[in-house]
Amino acid sequence: MRVALSVSLPIEFLLEQDALVFPVLSAEPSAEPARDENEAWRGLAVAGNQPYISLVPSKEPFRIRAGDVPGEVVLCYPSGEAVSFLEGLRILPADHASAAFQIGKRRYPGGLEVSYAASKGGSCEVTAINLVDLETYTEGVLAGEVYSSWVPEALKAQAVATRTYALRRMSENKSRAYDVDDTVLSQVYLGKNGVEAFRNAVLETRGEVLVYEGVPIRAHYFSSGGGTTEGDEEVWLGGNDEPYLTARQDFDWMSPHYRWKEPFSIGGSALFEKLGLKPDGEGWIEPSIWSGDKILAYRFCSGGRTINLTREQIRQKLGLASPRFHVTVRDSEGQEIAVKSRMELSASTVVTFDGVGKGHGVGLSQWGAQGMALMCTSDGTPIYNYVDILKHYYPGAELVDNYNIPTEPSYEGSREPVQPVKEDHTESTYEDDHEDDTEVIQDDHTETTYEDDKKQIKPDYGDHIEFLLE
Repeated sequence: MRVALSVSLPIEFLLEQDALVFPVLSAEPSAEPARDENEAWRGLAVAGNQPYISLVPSKEPFRIRAGDVPGEVVLCYPSGEAVSFLEGLRILPADHASAAFQIGKRRYPGGLEVSYAASKGGSCEVTAINLVDLETYTEGVLAGEVYSSWVPEALKAQAVATRTYALRRMSENKSRAYDVDDTVLSQVYLGKNGVEAFRNAVLETRGEVLVYEGVPIRAHYFSSGGGTTEGDEEVWLGGNDEPYLTARQDFDWMSPHYRWKEPFSIGGSALFEKLGLKPDGEGWIEPSIWSGDKILAYRFCSGGRTINLTREQIRQKLGLASPRFHVTVRDSEGQEIAVKSRMELSASTVVTFDGVGKGHGVGLSQWGAQGMALMCTSDGTPIYNYVDILKHYYPGAELVDNYNIPTEPSYEGSREPVQPVKEDHTESTYEDDHEDDTEVIQDDHTETTYEDDKKQIKPDYGDHIEFLLE
């Protein structure tokens, strides 16, 4: 896996084990080192016709910065010595599975590549990439996406979804400099964490992925559906309409996001401004796309301009928890009127959005997986395992073993551009967050949760078990 890290030059890192440094994209030294940086090339060795420099761990940080020449990257030693590379450098540790370097509070296994690549605008930009094997990457994503206190079967379901999502992105991004990034645009990846529950979930599902017609599925997942998930074509209109991404009952009753705690209310002028329209005193809102009795998109007009937005687009622009909301307008008598047809909005008209769940609502519900994993018979026997959970949330997908599992990390990695769906996974968490099992996770998946939210109480679902898995 080639994981783009959310860092920019200059980068300071602590090296935790012996490593070798190679130039990127060249069998010879990328460039003559700058006149004042020759010292770093003393003792240069060559392996396989490729020059490398040996690094040893240091309590003081190494530093990587941009050079004075376009496309130049400079590696600075704690001693003050430095060496320059044109196009970039690659640092490969002796043991790729163990923590190799630390940037800020995060520790990362595998290698580190810092190189220049063409951006979408055609200019060059520097990208820092963690070179890591798929299984280690999966463990690093679990730390950012779910709670270590959750039931093992729920964690294993997440591990399979994470691994599958990564493999799909690898196949789609072959022409890019990296496969995924470490943010909500891909999956939140926190590097090496050492949490036993996450390590076990990965080990016990090693190599298992979900496929449809032999291809890894688009394994979207999110936090909480509020009782039901949605089909991908309902959320991302004009999408792929994948047969395994359909509306399903969601068993997320224990989720703190099952129902919104507070509705979101906003004045007409402020609403139009947030949606990108000119507040002009008067305007209107109306449903524009229906699916049965469900509204999928709304049309807004203000300042002589009309726009059409899906629920997901509205959610992103307003910062709502999910696209599963209904809209009301407060009339002159203070009554809330549901928006079922065109309604006029003045600058002071109050528009309210109220709904359920957290996240886009497509695919695996993380709180739903936890709910299913906690379901037991009267004698305490668990009803569903992780395979049952995956079959429920991804109907028609096939679980296969040992799919494309490398024995060594792929340092060359993958390079076909795709437009990522914003998964809105998780914001940064740090190692300290896991020490007492009160990690802070914020995303389309799991928002900040406090101790009361995380007590492992097996709920009495009673008659709520309304389906039988095929």
